[in-house]
Amino acid sequence: MPIDLVDVFSGDAFKMTSMSAAITRAKHQPRIIGSMGLFDSRPISTTVAVIEEESGLIALLPTRKRGAQASTGKAPSRTARAFNVPHIPHEDTILASDVQDVRKMSGTQLEAIADVVNKRLKIMRSNHETTWEHMHAGALRGVILDADGSTVLFNLFTDFGVSEQSTDFLLGTAGTNIHTKVMTVVRSIEDELGGAVYDHIHAFCGKTWFDSFITHAKVEAAYARFQDGIALRSDLRRGFVFNDVVFQEYRGKVGSTAFFADGEARFFPVGVESLFVDTWAPANFIETANQLGQPLYARQEIQKHGLGIDIHTQSNLFAVCTMPKVLHKGHTSN
Repeated sequence: MPIDLVDVFSGDAFKMTSMSAAITRAKHQPRIIGSMGLFDSRPISTTVAVIEEESGLIALLPTRKRGAQASTGKAPSRTARAFNVPHIPHEDTILASDVQDVRKMSGTQLEAIADVVNKRLKIMRSNHETTWEHMHAGALRGVILDADGSTVLFNLFTDFGVSEQSTDFLLGTAGTNIHTKVMTVVRSIEDELGGAVYDHIHAFCGKTWFDSFITHAKVEAAYARFQDGIALRSDLRRGFVFNDVVFQEYRGKVGSTAFFADGEARFFPVGVESLFVDTWAPANFIETANQLGQPLYARQEIQKHGLGIDIHTQSNLFAVCTMPKVLHKGHTSN
């Protein structure tokens, strides 16, 4: 007996919790930044993320004569900044024509519909993941842009009241001391980190900056000397180590929206606890209000007269660098 379309989608398999679980289980397609594990995941139960900064600084203590008054400590100052978590809804529609005559060889209408739904959920998850990668790239640049590549969602430098750090590598000059340029970047980042422990410094490079960097005489010579000439034989776009910094060409792009500018390199430390954070807010469904957020939600709704179903997915992500002054831009003026 045929299964009625409305009956199918009123079953437990198509409720919000089940569909959210299904889209979460969909195969993850790793992106470069997402696969690095840079961002700590922090679910919150509100739509506002609060970043608290405590400026408890280590200081040198002066000597005193015995019996004299000791130096006194100062309570650390604390600053809280609030950010509205971006809301990222995404929808698709499955019409009766998408299911009509689509059936597994020995299956049922329910199986056919489930296949169509799962395929759509997989595509929708991929779109969300690409959006997260774009937001992560923005957090590494210090300026998070909307999908159009121009609308500024957050300028972390302005929001945190700091200036962007930048170094001109002068890659068009053969005599430029690249070692000194790299160490300038490293020391700038280390000064800002203070005593924080980090694993290494990484640089995502635009293609033209990367090409100019690896073909610079000082870099070629150093790489040939210390790596037995491998730089002249291998594709270096996956990254190589120079002065303990990992340089990697980043080629992520959607349409005309490049995640990193071709003529720049973006330096950042890796392995610092709570430096990069993904804040997940709850969905704007009545059943998820004031609950801890999760990365993805999905639900469906039957169209009028049962002509099809509308699938709604959403994520609510604020990706942030909590110390944006550690983000360093490398550019070249020639």
